[in-house]
Amino acid sequence: AYGLATQYGISRMVVHSGYVPYVYFKSWFLERSVEFWQTFIADKPESFHIMIENVLEDEPHTLAKLIGEIGDRRIRACLDIGHANCTTSLDLMEWVRILGPCLSHVHIHNNRREYDSHDPLGRGDIDMNLILKGLMQHAAAGTTYTIENLKCADSLKWLSENGWI
Repeated sequence: AYGLATQYGISRMVVHSGYVPYVYFKSWFLERSVEFWQTFIADKPESFHIMIENVLEDEPHTLAKLIGEIGDRRIRACLDIGHANCTTSLDLMEWVRILGPCLSHVHIHNNRREYDSHDPLGRGDIDMNLILKGLMQHAAAGTTYTIENLKCADSLKWLSENGWI
C-alpha cells in the first residue's frame, strides 16, 4: 500500500488498526503494534503520514495509547464514529475526548448500532450535531473529515440544514 501510495503521489494513508477482540490481549496488541509502526515509519519521508483507524475496538484508550507510545508526529489516529457506535458501550463523546488530541482524520457516518450500515448523518442512533460540536472542541488542529456513505447527497443536505456547511 505504501509503494502504491507514493507511486500516485499520495502522502496520507488511513489504515485499520488490526485489533481483533477475543483474539488479541490488548497489552500484547499494543506492544506489537508500537514495535511494528515505529519500524515501519523509520525510513519514510517526513511528508508521509498514517492515520490508524478504530474498527473493532470497544474503547478509545488503547488507540490513544498506541499513538502516544509510537511517538512519531507522522502517525496519528482516525476516529470512525460509526465503528465506535457499533462496538462500544461507552458514550461516544468519551471517544471524541480521548482521541481528540491525537486525531488527524475522522470518518463520519451514522448507523443504528447493531450494524455498521454507513447511513447518512441524519439517519441513525448517533447525535451527529453533538459529535461534530465535540470534535470542533476536542479534535487536533488540522483534522480532516470524510463522509462515509454510499451516496453522500443526504449527508451533505443534513450538514447544510444543520449549519455545518
